[in-house]
Amino acid sequence: MNRLLDGVRRYEVRIADRLARGSTSQKELAFIGLADSAAELVQYQQAQSRAFASNKLTSDEAFWLYTQLGGEMPTREKFNSLPVAVRIVVLQSMKELLMAESIAELKSNV
Repeated sequence: MNRLLDGVRRYEVRIADRLARGSTSQKELAFIGLADSAAELVQYQQAQSRAFASNKLTSDEAFWLYTQLGGEMPTREKFNSLPVAVRIVVLQSMKELLMAESIAELKSNV
């Protein structure tokens, strides 16, 4: 089971539905979930690695995130060329993982 791939499939259905209804366009979708820099992607890869080490991600999920984030050579261009459903799931996952890390750090400082 890969929760991330399940998420991509759900977003693909949502996106197709919105396109079919005309409530969004391919042009609008092109700007959703874009990465700002390779450094941002490396930070996400590090968070992904920590999440795997702490059993928050399965090995399949961790490897999938790593490859979507660019693998050994993360670039903004490579990430931004991914399908929008993939970008959304990757960025939402990273947001959740980083938020969980921040909360854990705050609790440990109390």
